[in-house]
Amino acid sequence: MQAADVSASHILPPPELAADLAEFFFLTQPEPPFFYLSDRIIFFRRAGTSWHYHPWDETLMCQVKGPVTVGLLDVRNPLHPHIRHVFFKEDYYDQPFAFNALPAEGLPWFQANLETGDALYIPPLWWHGIVATREEAGVTAPVSWKSPSHVIAETIHKMATVEIDIIGVIPAGHIQSLVDFSWGAGVGQATAGRTAQRRDLLNSQGGEDRYRSLA
Repeated sequence: MQAADVSASHILPPPELAADLAEFFFLTQPEPPFFYLSDRIIFFRRAGTSWHYHPWDETLMCQVKGPVTVGLLDVRNPLHPHIRHVFFKEDYYDQPFAFNALPAEGLPWFQANLETGDALYIPPLWWHGIVATREEAGVTAPVSWKSPSHVIAETIHKMATVEIDIIGVIPAGHIQSLVDFSWGAGVGQATAGRTAQRRDLLNSQGGEDRYRSLA
């Protein structure tokens, strides 16, 4: 797939569509997500995502229209540093041999094929990459809610020890939330201190930054 073939839009649901988003019977009173928006809607045509993971927040990926294939891999695997290097470099689009140096053993890859009306639960700290399998336009509606406190605490600890990273653009206010949660959850002074350093850096840069590590 070439970049010129890709077209995707990731936005908040417009009011006309928001009214059609029903609640889930198994999520009677979910806590608001810690990091992502509760409801999003993605329009795409011949598009896919890069490999990424959500550091926290549970996500139910609802396929409203059009089939997609989703690959998944737990970040907690023995080859994570090597996998991270390949995924962050993002040369696998043009170089099909990017994974050849990695041994096939010990990597529990999963694949899910979603059709219109299907939904897929994506937990935190799972790499996933998504690609449309037809030429037609499609719609995906991810729904997110807050992870349990022990899951958030585990993620913050792993970030502080540089085992995992944050991917994407983060508002400075979210970094302050991490600082507050770190202290409240008893994750440790070092963890909260490193997170606070990142917050101060973001504030000095105008409030947000694209980065991959708190270290």
